[in-house]
Amino acid sequence: MRVKPSPATAAIAGVWTATGMAARSFLDEAHFLTGLAGDAISLLFLFLFIFAPVALFVFGRDARPPRLFQPLDSEVWRRFRAALFRGLCWFIAGGATLIALTLARHLWVS
Repeated sequence: MRVKPSPATAAIAGVWTATGMAARSFLDEAHFLTGLAGDAISLLFLFLFIFAPVALFVFGRDARPPRLFQPLDSEVWRRFRAALFRGLCWFIAGGATLIALTLARHLWVS
């Protein structure tokens, strides 16, 4: 089964990334991530919540780098604009989720 990247999947990946970042922040404040085990968990969080979602749901598995020193055709520009829009959807959804989680945490702690 191939996942076709779309603005909706990119937005869901943004929510996933923001949730993972919030969990990582909570673990930092609880002093759970210390030493070598903490570094390994940090790398796991980095892969699971940032690299994998962005690679799969924003850029897609079929993403190819442009050919060097050759003129770019309209197909390459179309794919670039679509990937740029999906990246913007990922960023906005992640930012909105982080804002909501921060406000919820602030209200919970206060």
